[in-house]
Amino acid sequence: MYNETETFRLTSDPCTRCTCKQGTIECQRQACPVLNCKPEFVYQPKAECCPKCKGTRSLYDVKKGCFFVTRVYKKNETFAPTECSRCRCKTRTSVCQVVTCPPLDCGEQDRIPQPGSKCCQRCREKKDCNFQGVMYKHKEEWKPNVCMQCSCDNGTTYCQRERCSNSLWCPQGYKLLLAEDECCPRCIERKSECCPRCIEHDAVCSVFGDPHYRTFDGLMYSFQGTCKYVLTQDCSGNDFLIKVRNGVRFSSGFAWTQMLVVFVHEQRVSMLQNAVVKVNKHRARLPYTQPGNFSIVREGPLVKLRSSLGLVVTWDGDSFLEVTVPTKYKHKLCGLCGNYNGMKSDDLIGRDGAVYTNGHDFGQTWRTGSKKACKVRPHFVESKPLCDKDSKAKQRAQRICSIFFSKAFSKCRLQISVDIYVSSCITDMCDCPAGRYCACEAILAYISQCTRSGISIKWDKVKDCEHPLAKAAVQSCPPNSVKINCNETCVRTCVDPTAQAPCPDKCSHGCQCPAGLVLHDGNCSPFSNCPVILN
Repeated sequence: MYNETETFRLTSDPCTRCTCKQGTIECQRQACPVLNCKPEFVYQPKAECCPKCKGTRSLYDVKKGCFFVTRVYKKNETFAPTECSRCRCKTRTSVCQVVTCPPLDCGEQDRIPQPGSKCCQRCREKKDCNFQGVMYKHKEEWKPNVCMQCSCDNGTTYCQRERCSNSLWCPQGYKLLLAEDECCPRCIERKSECCPRCIEHDAVCSVFGDPHYRTFDGLMYSFQGTCKYVLTQDCSGNDFLIKVRNGVRFSSGFAWTQMLVVFVHEQRVSMLQNAVVKVNKHRARLPYTQPGNFSIVREGPLVKLRSSLGLVVTWDGDSFLEVTVPTKYKHKLCGLCGNYNGMKSDDLIGRDGAVYTNGHDFGQTWRTGSKKACKVRPHFVESKPLCDKDSKAKQRAQRICSIFFSKAFSKCRLQISVDIYVSSCITDMCDCPAGRYCACEAILAYISQCTRSGISIKWDKVKDCEHPLAKAAVQSCPPNSVKINCNETCVRTCVDPTAQAPCPDKCSHGCQCPAGLVLHDGNCSPFSNCPVILN
């Protein structure tokens, strides 16, 4: 690639000088002077265009003619020192003209005499290449696909495939970019990329149990506040704000997430107990869609809000929730879910800008609203698990939470530590009344983390867990629908029959209406049966 007005010489012909002008190359060939010396004294300097005379020579002053090499020529006499030059003797000086040949872009070995000329040469004609029915010129290059580069060399096609690394390793928080639904890395048609590469995961913040928080950067901490709090918000562009309300659970010392409110696209979406959803304080019938903004759907027992911003909020209708944000919000977030900058060490930065050392003090800085919204006054209560007073309860908690060390989680334990989830599970079980099974919040959070790492967990192995997600694995589908492992993530409904709402790229396990049917009132029906919807 040459810049405008840049000049250069052809490597195949040092006598040809070219210039880049307005996107084209203009070349001129230098004419060499006729040498006034015998052929045996002519030599060609390296990397130079014209030959020269070596040694020294004597000057002869011929008053009535011209001395050239070994002869004296009369005034106005013409002569030809070579086949390609003509000279005329003028007053004591020979004036010569040389035949100028067109520039050539081929090497010496590819040059042949030009027909009808004893002075000039031309390049030997090269054959074209036929590749999959398409003709390419000599030296032309092309890419049949993103992984292969081909070139034509005198009728022969040479192709080279890009080699991909078989040992590509991605750091934590990144994943391999592979073709959809493929087991092994392969060439993918993504812009001009051939090989899989590491791309950063969307960040996920999880809240579960009495509440335990896993920030976008992976820090785990517990916070038993019982007021309203800013869970996370876009502190840079104010694209969205998510608040949670915590309440007292079974004992006075532990709390749980009762509900959350999402402010996005100038709308207020409330997610309440028993999977009740309200939009702008009016109860919404699911699936609910605001085309171009967001959609809210039921996926089994879960309620999912998907925004065109890339924001995804998952709520189980009890106390488990997840917030997923794309990487464009890195370094822009704040709240109980941390600042999302890739570092755990500074996730406990309060609203006042101070860095805290424990979840309680940190969490209190993100309280919002008046104290009237608190179930108890927002002061620290140093509570001990009920297990400390009841050895049987402690043994029950340890026995149930030992499921994290079962075979069902063996693959996931190799990548994701279970220690913090076991600790959270025991805490939840120790605050669990008789007859209740409070371990599933921690189990669900761990399974969700395993799934994001590409490790599938079979819920049927978690036999004692009565969390609705466990039941979802064996739930029946609505009439006329079918259960598939790779379900479409956007549901076709009467409101949105073509499923144009913001959807994630990956499929999920669940029920799906066959082609031509839409989901309405819990059943799969023809679109013609849909009620008239007035905008």
